[in-house]
Amino acid sequence: MNHEILAHLPQVPDVLPPPLVVKPKREEQEYYFRTHSRSFEVLWNCGFLIFGDAPLFPRPLTVSEQVVRSPEYRCDCRLREGDAIRYFCYTLAGAGGITDASGSYVIQAGEAFLVETNNPLASYYYPPEATEPWRFLAFAFHGLQAHVMVRALLQKYGPIYRLPRESRIIQRLMGYEGPQYTPGQTHIHQTQLYEAVELVTELIMALTASRQSGEDTDQSQDLVQQAVAIITADQSADLRVSDVARQIGVSREHLSRLFHSRVGKSPRTFLMEQKIQRACLLLKETNLPIKTIAERLGYTAYPNFSNAFQQLVSMTPREYRRNGNISPWGLGPNEPHAK
Repeated sequence: MNHEILAHLPQVPDVLPPPLVVKPKREEQEYYFRTHSRSFEVLWNCGFLIFGDAPLFPRPLTVSEQVVRSPEYRCDCRLREGDAIRYFCYTLAGAGGITDASGSYVIQAGEAFLVETNNPLASYYYPPEATEPWRFLAFAFHGLQAHVMVRALLQKYGPIYRLPRESRIIQRLMGYEGPQYTPGQTHIHQTQLYEAVELVTELIMALTASRQSGEDTDQSQDLVQQAVAIITADQSADLRVSDVARQIGVSREHLSRLFHSRVGKSPRTFLMEQKIQRACLLLKETNLPIKTIAERLGYTAYPNFSNAFQQLVSMTPREYRRNGNISPWGLGPNEPHAK
């Protein structure tokens, strides 16, 4: 990987495993690679030949169907030093297991795990209590963007995901099935770069959606949606976060915690953004004096209004009235909307 490129990209918080400090013994690695391949069977295997490959893009390496019957099957990621790929494993029948820094899990049919194969704290294996063969779909991919997206998923949701077998992404991966596997021979699927990128991206989107769909049905999501509806619909100048909390039947502190977890900002910040968006409309669509607009929005002291406006729009209200444009994308801290 080009370290000069990496140095100029945003850093991904490394709250998963720390860098590998103690290197595994060479003989231990050699034994692992010599014996591991004998502990499972590949039913079919498809490799990807990508035209127009670009190393920073997410791109697939292989997809295969495998079956494990031996209790000796265990993939210790600490022994795969330098094997920096991302691995999606979906159980078709039986059960497998995975352990990482967050805990140990049994992966039943319809469940999957996502793992960074250079994570020294992760391992996946055939559970010792298993009585049926573990048959699974294995998808390996890499690329810097894929690494960043997988790290974000693992940080937010952990390694375990549930997808119906009839889901589009599982059926698509199964669709790459080729001839029965012969050792040393891999079926090759030739593809353009855009299709390769789209395949990995679809998997990431499906995994994200599978977890968010569960979030969106819980009570906390409903409360946040109620709060957003009240804030965006209420045009009164004196609306406060405590008023919103009282209307939906929770404390101000509880509403703030929910808002932070779901929206990524405090309800006070969201309320201020809504007021400044209304100010932008009034500045551009009316001839009201700026101080009058500030008073309508609940700002009794003009400097407070001016400071809040500049924080979000990066120009004064007077400058915005003269040169600004109303953005369809909303407001964000320190993001100017006019040149």
